[in-house]
Amino acid sequence: MSALLLAGAGLAKLWSPVPTRAALYAVGLPSATAAVVALALVEIAIAASVVVIGGVAPALLLAAAYAGFAGFVLVGRERLASCGCFGRTDTAPGPIHVAFNGIVAATAALSVLDAVPAIDDVLADQPWAGVPFVALVVL
Repeated sequence: MSALLLAGAGLAKLWSPVPTRAALYAVGLPSATAAVVALALVEIAIAASVVVIGGVAPALLLAAAYAGFAGFVLVGRERLASCGCFGRTDTAPGPIHVAFNGIVAATAALSVLDAVPAIDDVLADQPWAGVPFVALVVL
C-alpha cells in the first residue's frame, strides 16, 4: 500500500508540480519544474519496482524514500506551508507527517527480513487469478 501511495504522490507531482516546487524552494533545494518531474519519476519508479520486482532492494529504496520525506518535513517544518506531496497546498506538514513517514520507512526496512514478493507471485497464490485481490487493493 505504501508503494501505491508513493506512486500516487509521484503522479500528483507530475499533474501539479507548483506546490512541490514551492516546498523545495522553501528549504533551499533545487526547485525547477524539471527537479519536481525528476523526483516524481523516481517516486513512480520506486513504487513500480516494489510492486513488479519485489525483494530487498526495492523495499530498501521505499524505506529510503519515506525516511527522506520524514527528514524533509523535519528540516523544513518552520518554512513549509505545504510539503507538496500530492500537488496540493491545503495541508501544512507537521508531526503526523513525520510520524507517518517514519513508520512507513521502518516498516519497509523491516520487510527485508521477509522479502516482499513480486506482484506475479502474489497473484499466483490468489483465487480467481487475483482479480478480487487487485480490486480490493485498488479500492
